[in-house]
Amino acid sequence: MLFSNENYLSTSPIHYAKSPESPKPDAGRTFRFGPRYNNDLGIKEVYTLGESSIYYSTPQTISANIENTGLTERENIPVTLTISGANAVTETIVVGGLAQLDYFTLQFPAFIPGSTGLTTIETTLQDDDDLSNNSVTWIQNVTEFECAYASASLPAKPLSVAQNESFIFQAKYHLNGTAAVSGISFYPL
Repeated sequence: MLFSNENYLSTSPIHYAKSPESPKPDAGRTFRFGPRYNNDLGIKEVYTLGESSIYYSTPQTISANIENTGLTERENIPVTLTISGANAVTETIVVGGLAQLDYFTLQFPAFIPGSTGLTTIETTLQDDDDLSNNSVTWIQNVTEFECAYASASLPAKPLSVAQNESFIFQAKYHLNGTAAVSGISFYPL
């Protein structure tokens, strides 16, 4: 089924190309359509640790995936990283440009936390036609010795695994210095 990004001349409901061969929505399915904007940049993801060690995981790399979902090319895009809470830093980097539907992973300067505790990491873009995707917040717990990728906040999206399927979730951490591993946490599904 194809939809056009323009006004339809017909006032009738959705037409199917070759009824009854064309697929129709099953009972109870709902289609929701969101508008496309001329100027719409969005932050899709922020990449960093959820729990970091002040001794072994510094300096940290914080990256953000920026996407131009708008209909026009954008240039000179300021992206701001604001870190608050137990640690405080503000950095702004200007991305040269993004074509329509293009994306870019931006790496901020190294972050070196000075204190342990909860730290809020927020990446923001300037206001545009769609304000809902201009900011992503990540909670990080800075500890003395522990590292983890899971955020200290509740999950934003559910993750499920099909019954009778086996999976191994693994993580790899870059550590600075020398350390002895005294234990590994294992959580069976």
